[in-house]
Amino acid sequence: MSNFLKMILGFLFLVFNIQVKLGGITLDIVPDFIGYGLIFLATKGLLEWSPCFQKTRKYAVIAFVISVCRIIAQNINATFTVQGTLLGIETIAYIYLSYYVMEGLYVKNKTDKIYELNSQLRGAWIAVAVSRFIYCFLGLTDLDSLTAELGIEGMESTILVLISAVTFVVEAFFVLTLNQNRMLIEEKKKVEQK
Repeated sequence: MSNFLKMILGFLFLVFNIQVKLGGITLDIVPDFIGYGLIFLATKGLLEWSPCFQKTRKYAVIAFVISVCRIIAQNINATFTVQGTLLGIETIAYIYLSYYVMEGLYVKNKTDKIYELNSQLRGAWIAVAVSRFIYCFLGLTDLDSLTAELGIEGMESTILVLISAVTFVVEAFFVLTLNQNRMLIEEKKKVEQK
């Protein structure tokens, strides 16, 4: 498996958030820390493409540690402040991590004279950053009070489902864009080898 494909697999782990409660313990069937670990391992092989991947590795480590801490905090019923702080830090680390992946690929594409996906890649990252920020904001907000102030009481679960669905679609689109980029790079490499 190529490093690029390994990185895409890592992002897929971050897209899916399926949690199951067993007694007092919440299990994430597709844990984020595995995704961060795969991204960290994969980007080591991509360092020759751009120095941006070194920064990706740094934020993958931060996100990995915070992700593990979030699981622990969630299962020991840590205070909302602790869980919220961890969610905020992980969200910031994820946004930076995905930004440096996007920038690293932008550099690689310019070097290889692949221009087809650069604007789509940048647009997909912006959508990911905005949707992750809103998702995090809702996780840190007292949604009951917010909906009451806006006059839409009782819409809390609808809002959460809608934002979760939008975030899922946007992140899946980002992963698909990464995969398209991977295929273009591999195609260019095959042509050069002939």
